[in-house]
Amino acid sequence: MDVSIEGARMHVAVLGAGSPVLLVHGFPFSSSMWDPIARRLVEGGYKVLIPDLRGFGKSTGVPATALGTFTTDLLGLLDTLWVTGALPWVGFSMGGYVAFDAWRRRPNRISALALVDTRAGADDDAARAGRSATAARVEREGSSVVADAMLPKLFAPAASASLRQAVHASMVAAAPAAVAGALRAMAARPDSTPTLPTIKVRTLVMVGAEDAITPPGDAEVLAQGIPGARLRVVKDAGHLSPLEQPSAVAEALLEFLANPVKPRR
Repeated sequence: MDVSIEGARMHVAVLGAGSPVLLVHGFPFSSSMWDPIARRLVEGGYKVLIPDLRGFGKSTGVPATALGTFTTDLLGLLDTLWVTGALPWVGFSMGGYVAFDAWRRRPNRISALALVDTRAGADDDAARAGRSATAARVEREGSSVVADAMLPKLFAPAASASLRQAVHASMVAAAPAAVAGALRAMAARPDSTPTLPTIKVRTLVMVGAEDAITPPGDAEVLAQGIPGARLRVVKDAGHLSPLEQPSAVAEALLEFLANPVKPRR
């Protein structure tokens, strides 16, 4: 379905019944990256909410240049869907950055967190400059700039050629204005490391064993910094663990959602 939020037209898939779970995609993807995971969660008895972030997939609107814009959109979307209480948020990569922002702003809307292939730290000066330069190139040359640069870094060696081709095509298809805006938003994001000890909901940290973009060391920082967090390393997966090993990721999420463990206080 499509709903109007903060001047944007947001597309969201609402699948299944039962307790709601929000899945937030990463950069520069769309809600479709969650398809294999969503099917398993629905089979497990959950109602799955899968939005396209502003400018990505089937969503439109002025591109976000701050992660807080994505957060505002998602909170407005939940209100529009009459999801008024707290629910689990699952954030992949950039979606994890959005989840940190949501926790700082509205912790009462989050009952649990699953942080997948993401990190807490902010960009250093060199990374910020690199994102800025890439954003300018994307505006001139299109999203293939990002697709070509990211593709070699996304996968474990065992990933199939067909998966690599499909992911490259999805990145090329992303709207250049949205890609450029998101690059600038990620460059400007704050360091979320001080946020970690404040997270008082049960948390699962998941990372591909061969993730070269947000490596297992970054996941360990999250798991050690968030009270009571669980760490799950996904074998034979790089940065795109939900696409490379969807069964393992889905099973870990189902186990986490069904068997809550209270975090240490």
